[in-house]
Amino acid sequence: VTKDSLEKIEAAEAKYAALTSDDKAWDSVKSAKTTLDQKRAAYDALIAAEHKAAAEAFIAQVEAIDPAASDALAKLDAADAAYRALPDKTLDGVAAAKTSLDAKRAAYEAHLAEQEAVAAAQAFINQVNAIGAVSEEGAEAKITAAEQAYAQLSAAAKAVAGVAEAKTLLEEKRAAYEAYLAEQEEAAAAQAAANAFIKQVGEISLAEEDLNDLAVA
Repeated sequence: VTKDSLEKIEAAEAKYAALTSDDKAWDSVKSAKTTLDQKRAAYDALIAAEHKAAAEAFIAQVEAIDPAASDALAKLDAADAAYRALPDKTLDGVAAAKTSLDAKRAAYEAHLAEQEAVAAAQAFINQVNAIGAVSEEGAEAKITAAEQAYAQLSAAAKAVAGVAEAKTLLEEKRAAYEAYLAEQEEAAAAQAAANAFIKQVGEISLAEEDLNDLAVA
């Protein structure tokens, strides 16, 4: 008996069912029916063993998954596919393994989100540290870009160690830049006023006799 025997077994069973009571009473028919029943039992046992092996393989797949491992996603997807392909999901251990698989999928997604949060946080910290002196060209653009990067961080990323300190440093950079800008504007205004005064003085003209009087005095 093999997996391919089902069609022949079912055909024989159908043929037996169609026999009359008198036909079924023949010794040769009774013997054949006994053999048929044995082959049906052997086939059912073969299929049951195959289903059990598939279930055990699925359970082993789930147990081998480490949600934090680099190959976790591939193993999770493979186990999901194995579960969908199971011919008998009612066998012992299958339901518990499926629950475990779902929990490991959730743990993997949480681990992945944590990794992404840490990466985003580190990128923000690096961005702040790269701003440099506020008097340098492009300082404002760097400060603004870092502020925008912080605004886009998830709550989990903002909670990563070092982010709060970097945010404080960024605020200090913004304040220092605003102060530097005010100083530059004040200095420019003072220079403009001085230049205007000098120009104004230079535009004053005196008659030659007045200049001689000033020289004598």
